[in-house]
Amino acid sequence: EIFGDVLVYENMTVGLITFKMLGEEAFVLEDASATIDIPDSADEKMVYSGKVARMYVNFEAFDDPNVQQTMKALGYDELNATVDMAGYWIPASGRIVLETNRIAVKDAASLDFQVDLSGYTPEFVAALQTMSKKMQSASDSEKQAQGLAMLGLMQQLSFHSALIRVDDASLTGRLLDFFAAQQGTDRANMVNQTKGVLPFLLSQLGNPDFAAQITKAASDYLDDPRSLEIRAAPDEPVPFAMLMATGMSAPQTLPDQLKVSVTANQ
Repeated sequence: EIFGDVLVYENMTVGLITFKMLGEEAFVLEDASATIDIPDSADEKMVYSGKVARMYVNFEAFDDPNVQQTMKALGYDELNATVDMAGYWIPASGRIVLETNRIAVKDAASLDFQVDLSGYTPEFVAALQTMSKKMQSASDSEKQAQGLAMLGLMQQLSFHSALIRVDDASLTGRLLDFFAAQQGTDRANMVNQTKGVLPFLLSQLGNPDFAAQITKAASDYLDDPRSLEIRAAPDEPVPFAMLMATGMSAPQTLPDQLKVSVTANQ
């Protein structure tokens, strides 16, 4: 079905995709699907969901010995992951909410991403697609002009909220052990060294309160790696035009403008 100039599908399925290297399976994607409930009106929610039941990476099939050695040192000859997605779009208002975007890697970690925007109308999507096509065949000078036009187009959007969350399932500890071994030390010393240098690195942000918040969350996470979450939730939607202006004039105030919070193990 078409909303404006945007073609929308109802169902999509992929049974199996396999890539081989040196005669062995290097990557497998199995049982992927997506469904969109198309509403009767552009004023209603267009709800979508999707999943990938299995993604498999076999590092032993890679012909790069550095990749094999690094992943073996981390304890991963292979990785298995699943993907889940869900959200909705209201074409008339341009509200788009990505409620669930989660990739979970067995014995490693899971990553969740959420975002809530407005202004993402069918007209916006069509204009974005037109610009992208023009940029593919444009000269360098024309690409600069198209890039500026795309920035202007992005100002139609407004930011409502976003979240990034990592739930650890042994990956953090493996990484700490890996880097500790490279430096000839142990995990405890590596954690203490990292915690010690964080305040200096974060002082470059120019926002002491936000830097202190990150330092505490990172320190808590390194001491007990369970979860780390970054959330931006301003009291009112913030137009992208305002975000761009702040980013150019006073980037250190962006965390305050977006009400960014960083927490660990919650």
